[in-house]
Amino acid sequence: MKKLLILMLICCVISTACAATGKSSRTKDTDVQAQTQSEDANQVVSEDLERYRIAAVEGDKTAAFQLGLIYHTGKSVKQDYAEAYKWFRRAATYAHPRAYYWLGLMYEQGQGVEADAQASAKWFAKAADKGYARVKASLGYEVKKLKEYRTAADKGEADAQFHLGLMYHDGVGVEQDFAEAAKWLRKAATQGQANAQYYLGLIYLYDDKLSQHGEAEQWLLRAADLGSAPAQHLLGTIYYGRSGADDDLGDVFKWMYKAVEQNYVPAQFDLGSWLEVGLGGIVDNDEALRLLRQAALQDHVPAQLRLGFKYRWGAGVKESDAEALKWYRRAADQGDADAQCWLGRMYQGGLGVGSDITEALKWYRKSALQGWAEAQLALGEIYFLGLDVKQDYAEAVKWFRQGAENGDSEAQLYLSQCYRDGLGVAKDLEEAYFWLKIADATFSAWAELEELATKLSPAQRAKVDQRVEKWLEDKR
Repeated sequence: MKKLLILMLICCVISTACAATGKSSRTKDTDVQAQTQSEDANQVVSEDLERYRIAAVEGDKTAAFQLGLIYHTGKSVKQDYAEAYKWFRRAATYAHPRAYYWLGLMYEQGQGVEADAQASAKWFAKAADKGYARVKASLGYEVKKLKEYRTAADKGEADAQFHLGLMYHDGVGVEQDFAEAAKWLRKAATQGQANAQYYLGLIYLYDDKLSQHGEAEQWLLRAADLGSAPAQHLLGTIYYGRSGADDDLGDVFKWMYKAVEQNYVPAQFDLGSWLEVGLGGIVDNDEALRLLRQAALQDHVPAQLRLGFKYRWGAGVKESDAEALKWYRRAADQGDADAQCWLGRMYQGGLGVGSDITEALKWYRKSALQGWAEAQLALGEIYFLGLDVKQDYAEAVKWFRQGAENGDSEAQLYLSQCYRDGLGVAKDLEEAYFWLKIADATFSAWAELEELATKLSPAQRAKVDQRVEKWLEDKR
């Protein structure tokens, strides 16, 4: 479990560091295909897709972004712009700059969403605000400088060598080539260029063909000594991953606090999270709270969510629904679906605020429209049971169906019940049996299944079994 956590944390470091330089711009229709090809979707699709899906659901913005690329390109999966949009949107809620950019493209081209020039401009602007300069060949900025960089790099100019290496690293105006990237980054790194040292360390850590962990650590140490906060943070996570000895634990604190002192938000969040649950046997709730608050005040969504959770349940702090509401609202206002769903719960239950079903529905809908299954289930239950609204089975079915399609077992059970009893939808025992079997993959429903099975012929059951097998396979 610890190794998985470290992998997810390191992935977040990479994506955060990728937003470190320059300025961003818009693309035109003819550039979309070229940019798609320049993104490194192949690296992920060769792995177990489900592993990345799980990581994305648990909050790994890099995994969510890569899933968006996979579904957008249609490599090794059926191309699905709506699914791509869902994962890009999830990554964007965790402030992933490239996800902002791709959402801008999708709104511009009407891919997976209705074309919307205003929304497109908003996402491109957010990418620019995050300093996302390396936006591939379609933006022209770096590509126009390719010849200039190459000429200067050949003359030994370290900054030009760094930029040229970065272009090969990201496939900007050239075919992506980590070996060529490493060559130019090494030339710059040996001249003391800290950013080059950092990216060279990343390549040696993560490229399968060039993987040399000892070499990677040496370059990261050199970058960290020169004051690179991303390198300091990454070293901290590396030492955390092997913190079986006191020396390693000392290095964790040393490098994480160096990054924290530079106000590096990912380091504030990670160190705060570790101290909250225990780092080398050290639990420090006061310091954890201080660090998480620092990150949250800089609009770091995961930190805001963590604070909302801490205050809601009194985890290391005095329980306060009003304080939880405040942090959930800040994350929700940034578009985070999880926080929006929590805000809906707070308004529905009158937690930290007066009970307000209208406000609850508003936030549940915002979350549900982003594909958040828990919010879809909540909306379905409100209309199914008539909780402070007029009972509306048809509306309930609409939301249960969306939650069911997104894998929520409770929504699947509700949808099965609606088909079984003809509530809000025409009675259909085959469909009821189908959704009950889907739910049974994660939620035991043997008694109900046996009862429904007696009402279907062997041919009907076999037909449903084939549909279930295909549905589960498509979701893998």
